[in-house]
Amino acid sequence: MAAPVPTACWVCAAAALLLGCCGAAVASGVQDQAEQFFRSGHTNNWAVLVCTSRFWFNYRHVANTLSVYRSVKRLGIPDSHIVLMLADDMACNPRNPKPATVFSHKNMELNVYGDDVEVDYRSYEVTVENFLRVLTGRIPPSTPRSKRLLSDDRSNILIYMTGHGGNGFLKFQDSEEITNVELADAFEQMWQKRRYNELLFIIDTCQGASMYERFYSPNIMALASSQVGEDSLSHQPDLGIGVHLMDRYTFYVLEFLEEIHPASQTNMNDLFQVCPKSLCVSTPGHRTDLFQRDPQNVLITDFFGSVRKVEITTETVSLDSDLAGFESKLPKDELATEPLKYAEQLPVAQIIHQPERGVRRCKKLCRHQGQCRRKGRRSSRRRSRDPPAARGEGHGEAGCPPAAHGGRMRGCRDSTCSPWRTPRRSRWRHLKEAVACGKPTLEQVPGRTGGPVERGAHARAGLLAGLVTPWGIPRWSSLLLKVCTP
Repeated sequence: MAAPVPTACWVCAAAALLLGCCGAAVASGVQDQAEQFFRSGHTNNWAVLVCTSRFWFNYRHVANTLSVYRSVKRLGIPDSHIVLMLADDMACNPRNPKPATVFSHKNMELNVYGDDVEVDYRSYEVTVENFLRVLTGRIPPSTPRSKRLLSDDRSNILIYMTGHGGNGFLKFQDSEEITNVELADAFEQMWQKRRYNELLFIIDTCQGASMYERFYSPNIMALASSQVGEDSLSHQPDLGIGVHLMDRYTFYVLEFLEEIHPASQTNMNDLFQVCPKSLCVSTPGHRTDLFQRDPQNVLITDFFGSVRKVEITTETVSLDSDLAGFESKLPKDELATEPLKYAEQLPVAQIIHQPERGVRRCKKLCRHQGQCRRKGRRSSRRRSRDPPAARGEGHGEAGCPPAAHGGRMRGCRDSTCSPWRTPRRSRWRHLKEAVACGKPTLEQVPGRTGGPVERGAHARAGLLAGLVTPWGIPRWSSLLLKVCTP
């Protein structure tokens, strides 16, 4: 008969099995949380803020845009991720009684223009073409990064527009307009090119709801200050400035955003209720049928802020073991890089050091020119019969430079020094023969000749730029000298 198993052994085995199952469940739960954390909807935020109006009586539109700019910066979106377009500079307008300031409240306590405003497109740069190019990324290669929307498929984008509009259009600077069809097609291009993850469109203009009626791209949520057939009204007139400071809808939206902080759990449904008709006079509208998530689960900071999701855990999350094996298999030779070298952008040595044979011929030429100078003194009586170039007049056209003859030409009758003595020989032929013979004192430009050694800051600048050599030769003729001289 078999001996009975002690009860204590059964209890220990059951406890060990239970602890093992609990440990596996906890480990799998932590692993699932980690995977869910890394599968978040977006990783970066962008904002495109556009004021389409100019002229002093549209002061409130500039104040609207600058106030939204201040709010998104306060909630974490940096200037590098904000494209700010202002059609007019109200801070520098001569009608502004307080220059370099733009206020959005009648208490005049907060200057929304500030010292850290970075306007990317201003004045006549704010056009329909530039706006559509920013959205679709079809901009010239020379455009700086500050004027680009460098978003991707993990970007949440806030687009805010304000100005004067009508049924299906928004005016740009009273000279052109963008239609709701053009705007819808631009958003579709952005979606096809994977330039956004989710997009929030807000517009404050008359009949603003007509601008989002033609949208058909996914993951777009739209808000407007008024319905079709309604006007969007202004708010807070100021007697000192003489104009209204803001629009009603933007005023109450900003008043709502002032209560938001980066850790707020306020959702988009709360934003839909910030400006009822009793306050805005007009009827604000919104559209969420294209948006895949429930607006109640969308935080305000998903668009107005740039919050990075960080979770602190005291437990260890084991990564995939294949990743460590892959890193260990990488060859170490791939990490070695070649030493960096400075590129010789300007061949200064080739400019300064000429061929030795050319230098000897330069000395021979100088001796020959000295003989001509002495000969010129003896033949001063015949100087009147020489042509103007031989008497030192008009020497810029061709011939020997004045520096080679002490500033004047004294009747040198040699054909080498005076090409005027050989009328059948063209100046270009004489120039080619001089280059082939290695003569350094050649004509640089019509009307100007260079001496054996150029002096002054202008000559030094030309030497460093490779335009002239120490003998006054143009850079191209020194290259010919190098080729022709053996």
